Amino acid sequence: MPENTTDEATALKGRTLLILGAAGPSKPLLFQAARERGIRTVLIKEAVTWEKEFCDEILPLSVENYTDFDATVAAVADFCREQGVEGIITTFDSAVPVMAHVAEKLGLNGPSPSMAAALRDKNAMRERFAELGLPSAASILVHTLEEALEATAKIGYPVVIKPTYGTGSAGVVLAHQESEVEAAFTKAREVGLNLSDCADLVVEEYLDGLEVTVDALVFDGEILFHNISDNPELMPGPIFPEVEFITPTAFPEQTVAEAFAANEATIKGFGLDFAVVHAEMRMTSRGPRLLELHPRPAGQRVPQIIARSLGVDLMGAAIEIALGHRPEIEPRRKGYAGYRAVCPSVPGVLKSVKGLEDAWKSPGVFDIEVVLEPGARLVTVPDAVQQDALYVYVEADTHEEVNQRLLDATALIELELE
Repeated sequence: MPENTTDEATALKGRTLLILGAAGPSKPLLFQAARERGIRTVLIKEAVTWEKEFCDEILPLSVENYTDFDATVAAVADFCREQGVEGIITTFDSAVPVMAHVAEKLGLNGPSPSMAAALRDKNAMRERFAELGLPSAASILVHTLEEALEATAKIGYPVVIKPTYGTGSAGVVLAHQESEVEAAFTKAREVGLNLSDCADLVVEEYLDGLEVTVDALVFDGEILFHNISDNPELMPGPIFPEVEFITPTAFPEQTVAEAFAANEATIKGFGLDFAVVHAEMRMTSRGPRLLELHPRPAGQRVPQIIARSLGVDLMGAAIEIALGHRPEIEPRRKGYAGYRAVCPSVPGVLKSVKGLEDAWKSPGVFDIEVVLEPGARLVTVPDAVQQDALYVYVEADTHEEVNQRLLDATALIELELE
């Protein structure tokens, strides 16, 4: 339920928040934002490392146990009752169904279990998009190579083949012609089984145009904040690594309005009245088209560049919404900001990183964040969720200048693998 108080310190200090699961490099921002607000944080995660210093209590439990889903939900709900949890948040796609069921049991803010299930399953998500009349890609569920070939004949080349359960472009492969379908099908199925123990796949229409993320903060059905961050690199396949985003968008007002309208209709259609919502779209020649929607904060480093460019604390606002408190959102345009990930094109063990000192001297660089140390094993899409060694952050007065500065700075950095 929403709160009417405007005294943030009184409303939030001492409240208890559950952070469910762990994934993505933006996760530390959740703990930091909670600490700044005096919020007590408890965590459920199977293997805890650096998080210990930020948490008041920890339950070592996997939230990806779908073999005994009901038992997982019951254990999480019991922990919430013991700890007096008043809000739940996750950055982890796989944890969304657990979050939804627990929120329903305890009367907390969160997506309904049925909508969470649809948002976790790419086939169900596409079906829901179609029911709502939302602009998206043609998509067909397949289980065999023969079905995949039949689906491509109906949709037309090129097609994208992907697992129904997945994240981070893992197992997502493009096929331009019939001779490529078998390899794409085999790879998508292999990754789906490895990461999610699911062999179901979808064959989808390939959407042209640049990809963007559309992030929204929703409180009591009202969208308080709406923003688009651009991926300036056209991703023509056959794989789809995401390495760069810039905010705010460079697309014209009419296109932005169309994207916001589609996102608003999606949010309403999925009943996300109290949520932070992360959507992915392609800005096609026919207009914006929905790729995916997730009731969680943006991943990778999008929250950081939104904070730098617009002065909006996306993670902090998401926490407040989870706790039923209406956040005060006052975007302040400061210019453009972006980040670019430095990651290998092939898997291997990181031996060293060269060129950091030179990159720091590159124009517009305001941060370089190294997340993996020598000895770490790096994996790549489509075999797994991409592992980035570091991120370079840049700011400038124009969108184009940010993009060029990111390219210039990261060109100075070399990852040595063994």
